Amino acid sequence: MKFSKLSESVFESLTLSISAKAKQLKAEGKSVIAFTAGEPDFDTPDFVKQSAIRAIEAGYTKYTPTVGILELREAICKKLKRDNGLTYGVDEVIVSTGAKTSIYHVLLAILDQGDEVILGAPYWLTYPEQITIARGVPVIVDTTADGYKLTVERLSLMKAPTARVLRGGEFLSIPVEEVVLDDVIELSLGSQIPADCVVLEGFIDANESLLTGESVAVRKNVGDKLLSGSFVTGGKCLARAEKVGADSYLQTLSQKAKEYQKTNSKLLNALNAIIKTVSILIVPIAIGTFLVQNHLFESGQIGQVAGKDPTFSTGVVIPTISVIIGMIPCGMF
Repeated sequence: MKFSKLSESVFESLTLSISAKAKQLKAEGKSVIAFTAGEPDFDTPDFVKQSAIRAIEAGYTKYTPTVGILELREAICKKLKRDNGLTYGVDEVIVSTGAKTSIYHVLLAILDQGDEVILGAPYWLTYPEQITIARGVPVIVDTTADGYKLTVERLSLMKAPTARVLRGGEFLSIPVEEVVLDDVIELSLGSQIPADCVVLEGFIDANESLLTGESVAVRKNVGDKLLSGSFVTGGKCLARAEKVGADSYLQTLSQKAKEYQKTNSKLLNALNAIIKTVSILIVPIAIGTFLVQNHLFESGQIGQVAGKDPTFSTGVVIPTISVIIGMIPCGMF
């Protein structure tokens, strides 16, 4: 079966992979403490089980409102008020199958193609994949140095994107404009590709939607070309810079756009000049036409119009208006 490019751009759930590994080790008799799925190590309490059984026996087995059963949402509101001091109405509460489901639905509702989503690290491993499926671009912000908080100072640094390059045997973070030809660049989830590169080692999924219009991430393996300005939505690789600065794809594309805009601007300026000139000429020509027609009318030199003697309206006003209307297309075309 052929799968869509979108599904192929999503990585396997690392959480479930680690959980499966932990279960395998336990089955082999090894002592394992698994910090993976966040699942309690105790059974569901009996009162919860019995409540579920009673609900089934009472016929609560049909479709429910999308936002959840009204009585349940009312109970949630009471709980939030009693235990947390928070006041919410039932119209502000939605019951879902889990937090990740709700987050995914929100992403689908608010993201457009190529929108960037700030994601604080460390993060739940599902979040970058949800952003990618919703056709967004995850932008990772490391919070370990700030007590795991997204601070204003940390977010302000995002205005000046950086790149991790190999200099003197170690990787350094430098401003993207300081990347030079043949730099070896480390690219990982959330990285912006700072130059046209070729993959040396590893692989990544690159979102090039803002540059090429491709709606989903493209898998890039060793030897593949990377375009500056695109984003990494998965994987990790080392790449060598082949084109930087004005020679890069992004700068070339930007320059072509400016030239196109400049050409259009010249044409629009010429058209505006024509329109202004005609607009200026219309006024004296209209006045002149009015005076001439009025003189001819008063001196009786205007013949009959449609078999009738001319009036001030048919002999003076209408011819003047006709001249004005006739000149308008000159200014438009």
